[in-house]
Amino acid sequence: MLPETSHFLVVPSRIVLGAATFGSEIDRATSFAVLDAYVEGGGNFIDTAHIYAAWLEDGWGASERTVGEWLKAHGARGSVVIATKGGHPPMDNMANGRCDRASLEQDLDDSLERLGIDCVDLYWLHRDDPARPVDEILDALAGFVRAGRIRAYGVSNWTSARIDAARACAKAKGLPPVVANQIGWALADHPTQYAEVSPMVYMDDAFFQWHIASQLPLAAYSSQATGYFGETNAAWAQGGFQGPAPRGKGFDSPVGRKRLLTAIALARRKGCTPTQIALAYLLHQPFHVSPIASSSHPERIRDALGATAVSLTANEVASLAQ
Repeated sequence: MLPETSHFLVVPSRIVLGAATFGSEIDRATSFAVLDAYVEGGGNFIDTAHIYAAWLEDGWGASERTVGEWLKAHGARGSVVIATKGGHPPMDNMANGRCDRASLEQDLDDSLERLGIDCVDLYWLHRDDPARPVDEILDALAGFVRAGRIRAYGVSNWTSARIDAARACAKAKGLPPVVANQIGWALADHPTQYAEVSPMVYMDDAFFQWHIASQLPLAAYSSQATGYFGETNAAWAQGGFQGPAPRGKGFDSPVGRKRLLTAIALARRKGCTPTQIALAYLLHQPFHVSPIASSSHPERIRDALGATAVSLTANEVASLAQ
């Protein structure tokens, strides 16, 4: 359970369902089927964002609207944790920070309307606005908490230095604290395909040590490395890595291939799948990690949820990271 979030409606599940492409690349019916499979499998933590699918024609807001329609159709609001994100810069001007109070309030207004709810359980700042003092940003978020519009907040794609500043500010001013961080992290190597378009923050050695010291919970996006540890790539690896990676090619590297082979061998010994091993690796870190999993296939979401039943020794975790 995430610290300091006992005010959530339910205890958040360890595997989070990423809803980025729901209602756009994944149609409504399939999105509902994935959501159904996730909840039936014991999941209850759904992650979306104000900006999702904005890069597609008529896509902006599709994810939040689809999640909201599913919540209404199933009467599920009281049994799930809803997380969404705001404050993302314009897609064509990533340098234009949008963590001012007016922009955050507008994003939150839109998100609540699309989701059909009156309070977001966990509200992420999707990007930082480095030129803006953290106290201005936190004052706005604290206002949302006091108004009952969000229960808690976290940050996504922030540097550790800015998170430190925000945590210190919240403590000094008696404001609600930052409860979690969201960055990219997978057993595979870091991706390169988004670097120029939308800079993201991925786990590195320095951030890893920072999380050990701070013990701030982490939600890890890209945790499945877009299918790098799936069945298709397992067959590709066993065939000697002939040709380019069928799935997750942005994560492919000599390091990634070595880790994929280790995950395949370990999965055979444990009677599970390589994807479950890759997710279990994140679940067995020295601080709380909630991998964000996504798929257009219900059976793959069920597979991801099964990672919580996989036990790894410290030596096995270390071997996977080599």
